[in-house]
Amino acid sequence: MTKNSILRPLSLLIAVILTFTLVACGGGNSSSSSSQGSSSGTTQTPSASSGTATPDAGAEPVKVAVFIALSGTDASSAVFQIQALDLVVAEINAKGGVEGLDGAPIELVYFDNMSDTTQMKTVVEAALQDDDIVFALFPASSAYTFAAIAAITKSQTPSLTTSRSDSIFQQGCDYIYTVGQLSSLGAGLAMDYCQWLAKEYDLDTTKIGIISVDNEYGVTNARGYRDNIAKIDGFEIVYDSLYPVAISDMSSIVTALKTNGVEILFQTGLDQDSKLLFNTISMMNFNPVVIGGGSGLLYPSYANALGDDVIGLISSSMGCSNFKAAVEDPTYSALMNKCYDLYGHEGGDYMLCYDAMFKIIVDTLNETGTRDREINNKALKNMEYEVLYPMLDKEGNPTNIMYFDEFGTSPNSILTMVQYRKTNHGNVPVVIYPKAFATAELQFGTGVK
Repeated sequence: MTKNSILRPLSLLIAVILTFTLVACGGGNSSSSSSQGSSSGTTQTPSASSGTATPDAGAEPVKVAVFIALSGTDASSAVFQIQALDLVVAEINAKGGVEGLDGAPIELVYFDNMSDTTQMKTVVEAALQDDDIVFALFPASSAYTFAAIAAITKSQTPSLTTSRSDSIFQQGCDYIYTVGQLSSLGAGLAMDYCQWLAKEYDLDTTKIGIISVDNEYGVTNARGYRDNIAKIDGFEIVYDSLYPVAISDMSSIVTALKTNGVEILFQTGLDQDSKLLFNTISMMNFNPVVIGGGSGLLYPSYANALGDDVIGLISSSMGCSNFKAAVEDPTYSALMNKCYDLYGHEGGDYMLCYDAMFKIIVDTLNETGTRDREINNKALKNMEYEVLYPMLDKEGNPTNIMYFDEFGTSPNSILTMVQYRKTNHGNVPVVIYPKAFATAELQFGTGVK
């Protein structure tokens, strides 16, 4: 297959190196509100939704703080994420809660970061003054998590995040852990995939463009692309630029990309600017292989917005549920089906992350038998966890064992390449690469034109 014949069917080949921002509260669970400092806390103990065991009604709940955008610019696509998060915790409570703490249920306490990195530190600092908070969860973009580092360190609260920017884990914070792969390493997967495409389909593209949103994550990702491209013969960067977060017109950027003859485009952005880019590329009849990045592109809301045009779109994912081990696991498959039956989606790209995070929290508490933050933090550094997640051991074989290194990162975790397919659950991403995790083969001739 020649370059010209492959570029058009893959005109929006999107390898999305994801961060994400959890936004807006929903899901139909009853809740009560309370005020904590300058932040607004919403407490929820998800109701039991399956199983026969129930938590001990007399056991004090284990409070987990969750910092999300309940208001502001990032509060537009969050309902399904809260639904998935609540559903994961409801399953734990339905099966008896935390055994090591006499069956205590997990209680989620949501705090609004107001879509403002400046406010994030104040919100986190005020919330974590509550000694009853045992763990903190940061399912948010790297910019928000980075802004919270000082407050996390001050409170000494063990904190789990899906954020992956290298800079977060270079601050010397001893209390933050990511279940995902560092963003700089994710760029390596994108280049591996490009090399695999070139070999598998005789794709002779060599000219690369890099465009990134001008924030912490965009700058880090772009640096990772540059570093990885420099290690590989046969590729040349012909265009490299940052663009502002609030960009409203991509035409000049796309014109520059066309003028410089870009054949493979690496893009790191957020939800809205990525949609703007893809629409502009289509409008200007420009057909590079696009390897983009940013939040939201594997959200059900994004797929709903594109409709059937999303079918065939390819991205990378840090937590796609439709990888081999997950779809073969009856318990997790049942959880995805339940999420679809209740809410009309499979939990997005991050229910798998939530599932891993709360297995880690519960296993830690079962091991320590205490709510003490420092004891639990030390346990996180020394334990191994059996979780459903795309991971490779030191020999390069699939594994289900996750652990954290001295920086708080998960060395075993990897990204996967996924492609949207039409299924009986709607348009959802399935893993196509690496082959050890794939549940489907790459399909050509579909996707956004």
